[in-house]
Order: sequence, then structure tokens, then C-alpha cells
Amino acid sequence: MKKLLQIITLVFAMATGVQAQTTLTVGDLAFTGYNSEGTVDSFSFMLLKDIGTGTEIRFTDRGFDDTTGFRVSQESELTWTSGAAMTTGQQVVLTRGASAWSASTGTVALTSGAILDMTSSGDQIFAFQGTSSAAFPTIISGLHMELLPGPTPAPTTAADWDGAGSAGASTSRSALPNSLGADGVNALAALLGGTEFDNAIYNGTVTGTASALRAAINNRANWLFDDVTPYPLPPPLAAGDTTPPTFDVAPAAASITTSGFDLSGSIDEAGTIFYVVVADAATAPTSAQVVAGQNGSGAAALASGSQAVASTPFSHTFTVSSLSAGTAYDVYVVARDDESTPNLQTSPVKVDVSTTAPAPVQVSGRCITGTIDLANAGTIDGKVFYSGTGTVLGTPGVSVNISWSSSFNRWFLDFDGQPYFENSTNSTLPPSTASSAWPATVDNTTCTTGPALVINGSGTSSAVTAPEIAVTEEPLAKP
Repeated sequence: MKKLLQIITLVFAMATGVQAQTTLTVGDLAFTGYNSEGTVDSFSFMLLKDIGTGTEIRFTDRGFDDTTGFRVSQESELTWTSGAAMTTGQQVVLTRGASAWSASTGTVALTSGAILDMTSSGDQIFAFQGTSSAAFPTIISGLHMELLPGPTPAPTTAADWDGAGSAGASTSRSALPNSLGADGVNALAALLGGTEFDNAIYNGTVTGTASALRAAINNRANWLFDDVTPYPLPPPLAAGDTTPPTFDVAPAAASITTSGFDLSGSIDEAGTIFYVVVADAATAPTSAQVVAGQNGSGAAALASGSQAVASTPFSHTFTVSSLSAGTAYDVYVVARDDESTPNLQTSPVKVDVSTTAPAPVQVSGRCITGTIDLANAGTIDGKVFYSGTGTVLGTPGVSVNISWSSSFNRWFLDFDGQPYFENSTNSTLPPSTASSAWPATVDNTTCTTGPALVINGSGTSSAVTAPEIAVTEEPLAKP
């Protein structure tokens, strides 16, 4: 029984170890730093895939050729083992001391060869998984730090690094493995077209998706180089964003009406846009008060709102309503980003807005949908003529007019030129329905029921200067 328990325990341990090992493939890590100057070599890499405890990744400075594979008879190989589960974006530094390599996390051991030495005259480092003695394991990534100026031997290029057969000519040389794709995709020749440097470090973003990080890290434009002083590895984590958003499209009002307007704006990153409406010339609110929907005194603003903008172009248009006609307002707009500790703009942007004055005449009721505003359109027969458009009898865009006819000595309300209502008060302005009746014309047979006709506004008159004139039985047509 004791022997059986030992066997079961051994089998379980072996199974657990197998499950913990994470199989990686091309592009699942990227090198982020390399130092070969002086007596202490080091390199760093970033994981681009989550791995489990006990995952092994091997590293070698051996050159590679697509025909013969790694030059396994020369140089060395290290095996790094993760000490815990790790996630995409985490970095590891391997450093060579006087007699051995060490790891910033996990463990590292020499797998084959003498101590791995990254020569200052140029070298490369590959990451792979597979049997240490195999010439063609699964290569994950590579960083090439050799620079042949040419013409003999041929210069280092992005197309195939030092070229086919180069690995056999020098321990510092290597071809670009076909399995890694083009240079700058899953591997990088860092020194193309310049001076050979002993030290290099990635200097770009260290946050983002695996694909975004892979593209950024394998872009030599995002690297720094030094031939004397080694860089501290790994590249530092980016400091948290402490910059608030800015308006790349300034807040502005449009489509202004008697009761409101549209307010739009755009910021340069994901975040939230806030606004408040306060009385004209009132004390300006702070950014925090705008976020809280308050005026400069800490009371509720006349109107307020907010909207998160999570995707480009990070813009929004608010519809502000329920304001007074013909009134000036101050609108304050502010934005903050979506960081875990949000950055709020220091001060809000002010927008001056005045709602439009009411139209001189408004008509509603009977067969009219809503209220139609009529504006001064000139004079007819010596009296003011009001005109507008709206929905009448369910038809939008109908021309609605009030005008005086000296031929019939009365006011007419017409739809598309056809008289529907009339008033015989001979006044300078058309009378309001509150002061004088507007009966239907004899031609009006379709607009005689429903809500009472209402005509009012500053362009109407409340005076009654003449009695109504009887309507004839003949169809009445406006001249």
C-alpha cells in the first residue's frame, strides 16, 4: 500500500508539472533590453502570453541558419523557469555574474555550453522552447545586435540579418529564422543602418494588447542605444497618466432655438464630458462644480449633463432644452479622462449662448401640429405680413401665412395660399384670438374641428377697431 501511494503521488506530481508548463509559439514574448558592455551581460524580455508556474523558456546566443538550424556545437544555452504564474506585459531580466546567470524572477540555469557570453563585438539572443540539442526547436523571438558594414562580408540587412551561412562563419553572426517572419514582426535587428552599439533598450509603451506591444517593441524606432553605459533593465513601467484630456474640437453651441440648443465638443482621449448652464454673468463654477452639476455658488445649475466618450473621435452632442426664450446664458464645459485616478481639466471652457427671441406670431390648434412660428416677411396692402412653415393636416412643410387683404378688408390665415380663417378687425397688426374671433372661411371644410385656433405673440394686436363684416356665401379666394 505504501508503495502504491508513492506511485500515485509521483504520477500526480508529474501530471501537475506537465499542466503547469505553458507552450509558447512565435511572438509570445519580445526582447526589451540588451547590455553587452563590460563584465556584466544582461537582457530582458516581456511576456506576450500568460504563462503558468514552472514554464520553461530557453535562451541562446547561437547563430541560426535556415538550412542547418542552430549552431549547437558552439556557444551556450540557458533555461529560465517561471517561479509563479505570470501575465502578459510582465518583464523578466536575466543577468550574468562572474560565474553564473541570475533571474529577476523565477530561476535560470545553464543548459549547455560554457557560461553564455554576449560579446561586445556583436551577438544575438534567441528565445525558444524544445529539446536543447535540437537544431530546429520552436523559436519564439530574437534580438540581433551584430552590424556588418559590408561589402565583405555582406552587410547586415533586415531581409536576412547576416545572411545564409553566416552562423558558420562567426559566433557573432546569424541569419533571420524564416519561422519568425520578417524583421520587425517577431524579431528585431536593432542596429540596421547605423553604428554598432553594445547596449540597447526599448523606449516605448509597456501597456496595451499583446499584438500592440509586439508591434511597438519590434520597431527599432522605439529603441535607445549606447556604446559605453549599460541601461538599467527592464524598461520602466509607464507612470500613470497624470495629464487631463484636452478639447481637440472646442465646445460650441448650434441649432439654437427659443428654448435650447445643441452643445458639442470632442476630447483627445477616452473620458467624460460635463456641462452646466448658468445665468449670464453669474460667478463661474469650478471644474468640480461642473462635474457635480452646480453653479458657482454650489446650487443646482439651470441645466446640466454628462456623457462618457469611450471610442474615437471621443465626441458628443448634448441637446439642451427647457430654457427661456430670448435669454443669454453662460455654459461651462469640462472633461476628465478615464484613468483609474481620473485627471480633470483645471478649469472649464465657457460658451456664451443666447436663445432666440420668440417669433412675433405663433399659431396652433385646429389642424395645426404643434406651434408654428411666423416671422415678419414684409408688407402686403400696407400692413405687416407674417410667414412660416409647419405641419398642417399631417403634411409637413406647409406654408402658413397671415396677411391683410384690402380687397376683402380683412386678415386671412392661409395654408399654402388657401384662406382657412379670417378676421375683419382693421388693425395695424393681426389681432390675437384672445381679443377677436377668427372664424373659418366658407372654403374651409376640413379644418373646423379639434383644438381651438390660437393666434398670439408680440406681433399681434389686442385692439378691436371695427366690427366683423359678414362672410358671403361665395367661395372666398385670396387675391
